[in-house]
Amino acid sequence: MTARYFGEHMGRDGVATHRQLGEIFGVSQPTATRRRNRALDNLTKAGHEWQRQ
Repeated sequence: MTARYFGEHMGRDGVATHRQLGEIFGVSQPTATRRRNRALDNLTKAGHEWQRQ
């Protein structure tokens, strides 16, 4: 997540593209997309858990 939003590689929208992330981590673009989506889902779940406390 930090590589996408705060890394050196930037796409047109100011964040790294999934293709760039794939190159950084040595995986394909679809794998980078899946990993990002999974990380966002986990962060969302953790946020909801934190709010319930």
